Amino acid sequence: MPIALPQLRIVGVSAKVSYLPSTKFNLREIANKIKTEFSSSIAEKSKKTHKKGRVQIKFQSPTPATVHVFRSCQFLIMHAKSEDDVKQIASQMDMFLAKTMSFSPNAYTLQIFNITGTCDLGLEKLLIGNIFSEARNLGSHILPVYEPEVFPGLVWKRRFDGASHLICVGITAFSSGKLTLTGSSDIGKLQFALREFCEFADAVGAGITS
Repeated sequence: MPIALPQLRIVGVSAKVSYLPSTKFNLREIANKIKTEFSSSIAEKSKKTHKKGRVQIKFQSPTPATVHVFRSCQFLIMHAKSEDDVKQIASQMDMFLAKTMSFSPNAYTLQIFNITGTCDLGLEKLLIGNIFSEARNLGSHILPVYEPEVFPGLVWKRRFDGASHLICVGITAFSSGKLTLTGSSDIGKLQFALREFCEFADAVGAGITS
């Protein structure tokens, strides 16, 4: 039975938010005011000791996510569940910083730099060793890595030559048929790499169904 193209479920979106570098963030003041400006149900300063040069904030609403605030007038939103959640967290951080740092609100740029998705091929078993053996001669645009004594999954890297930089979508495939995709801010590239992987796995007979 041919391997059907599964639906990709987005589980993580990460973004960078930047302000004009006319000043520096006062990290001490930001860290001190997190508890008074955010309710504990929305966000709190990480209980972990933050490294010098950043403050780490754990958001609970609208979605669990981590924000890293840097002196250089930037912060990273890591592992939010959707693009809308990223925008909401950016807006909440913007209002907080406007009050704390006396910034003009909405004077920032937001750039999504990574999307993570998962899917299940619905197979009894995926012969990832077979995929690795057959994929090693596909060309420089495909880089398969499989070291079962180190890691149980096959890592399939699909290179895309962009206009300004190289994009590499990574697919981690397990013998259970479960896949994780990451490495691009373009959902279209993730879906293209997924379709290409499924077609190749099907062509080499790597899908075992009950």
